[in-house]
Amino acid sequence: MAAARYANALVQYTPILGRDKTQFGVLLSEYQVSEYWDVRTTAAGSMRMRAYLVAMQQRLTLCNAKADGFGGLSAARDYNDYPVMAVQKVVPASSASGVKFYLEDYSPKTLNAAVSTSQNQGTNSTNSSSVQHTTGSSTSVTNTWEVSGSLGFFGGDPTGSIGGGYSSSTTHTDEQSLSHSTGTEAGSNRGASSSMSIKDWASYAFLDKGKVAPSWVWGQEYPWNVINYRSSSGSSSIDLPPFVQTLLCDGKYVYPPSHIAQFGLDFVAHAKWIFYVDGTAGSDDEVANFNHVLTYWTGSHSGVGDPNNLTLKVSMAPLALNEAIETLQLNLPCLALHPIMSAGPGNGAVVGFVKSEFIVAPGAAPVQFRLTSAATNLYVSKGTGFAPLKGNDSVLVAENIAVGSPASFCCASSSSTPRSSSACI
Repeated sequence: MAAARYANALVQYTPILGRDKTQFGVLLSEYQVSEYWDVRTTAAGSMRMRAYLVAMQQRLTLCNAKADGFGGLSAARDYNDYPVMAVQKVVPASSASGVKFYLEDYSPKTLNAAVSTSQNQGTNSTNSSSVQHTTGSSTSVTNTWEVSGSLGFFGGDPTGSIGGGYSSSTTHTDEQSLSHSTGTEAGSNRGASSSMSIKDWASYAFLDKGKVAPSWVWGQEYPWNVINYRSSSGSSSIDLPPFVQTLLCDGKYVYPPSHIAQFGLDFVAHAKWIFYVDGTAGSDDEVANFNHVLTYWTGSHSGVGDPNNLTLKVSMAPLALNEAIETLQLNLPCLALHPIMSAGPGNGAVVGFVKSEFIVAPGAAPVQFRLTSAATNLYVSKGTGFAPLKGNDSVLVAENIAVGSPASFCCASSSSTPRSSSACI
């Protein structure tokens, strides 16, 4: 059997209410925190700093209360109060001077849909012929002669021989060649291509001037590009170019908006921040705030006048304008705790009270020391009654108990349920 997995995360479910206090959507936010030591430190005299990776996943759901239930097939003369544009913004903050943060990544940055088609056709033919004729004669004459001689002695005198030879060859060739070649080639090529981009809804993300607060603009782009065409002539009616008006009404029929606008939208955005303690941490450091802000517009269009010569009327209405939907405060050390899976000395829920491991080291009152276990499953906070440690390798012992001040501290852990628990001594 595979081992069970547990995740310690903060999930916030927030209903979105309109100006009339009627709910028209839901914002679901999930935050996960991981603690680590960052060696890319900028603190003077320090080789590392405590840091937290905060990952956010946010789901925005906006409904269309007047969605078509397909109860009939009659032609519609108007479509009212459907979603056309939403701006989803997240603003992180930290009130502690020793805590800094930056945006590491976010998505989507740009998101849209496109369809393209192309077609090519070609034919080719080749015809060739070749004739070659060769005439001529070849004559070869070869003459060879060779002579040899020998000379010998009889008796005790030596014998010997002499010889010589010579040969010659003569060849004569006479040749004629005639070659004739003809060829024809015919070919034709025809190609046709077309490219079409259909943008139903799109997302465009941008950052604030501090590059830490992302915003996602979700907008309908087809058939009515609300991001580009939303200007009014002074009345409640929106001025649209003729080619956009034709997509919504051709004088006889009123056409619906995009499918997402007809039935509601459900979009997901991700972002990651790094929070780090650049220097000495205070008693209230390592707390992060996240503010969620929403802007939401609905659209309506209808055909008015003569049924055979309808006039298009288009309008937009805001249900939320830079409205603060929710504000979350995250206790980073607590959210970063891993579950204690089992009892016993092997679960890692042990702290050694080593000075280099302290978030805030013991000091004179009212300083409260804090630290986390190496396994990141036990968090000791609000510790008092101990004198400062002398060296970086010093540990907390009985001699460090301050005179006249009782020793106490609180512990927090995340159990496998995975609910958190705490106790004070």
